[in-house]
Amino acid sequence: MLGGAELPTVGVGPEIRSLRIRPTNPTSHFQSSPRDLADFVLPADFSYEIDLWGRIRRSVVAVGEEAQCYPAADLESVKLSLHAELAIDYFELRSADSSAAPARGYRECILRLTALARKSPRRRCVS
Repeated sequence: MLGGAELPTVGVGPEIRSLRIRPTNPTSHFQSSPRDLADFVLPADFSYEIDLWGRIRRSVVAVGEEAQCYPAADLESVKLSLHAELAIDYFELRSADSSAAPARGYRECILRLTALARKSPRRRCVS
């Protein structure tokens, strides 16, 4: 709550207690019947800090400015995470691509040999 430190603080904590005193209780010498007692307590607290040098006002302003910075920081954090994920995917793709290069070279070699075999005249081996 912005401005909450500038306002006075009021606190109330009501409390109700009941107590039943029986004639068998040692404190009840002069009673013959049970007696119910009720205690009502209403403590109140009021406090206010006088802001002579503006410390509270400046701290309230600072909290408000800090709260405005959080969404921008969250956005930058998400952008950084996405860039890092993109870099990891890029390097994994490059690694997979470089490991597939020898297989592509072998395939191309086989295709060339097959093409050469088809183009060349058939020679027969005589033994």
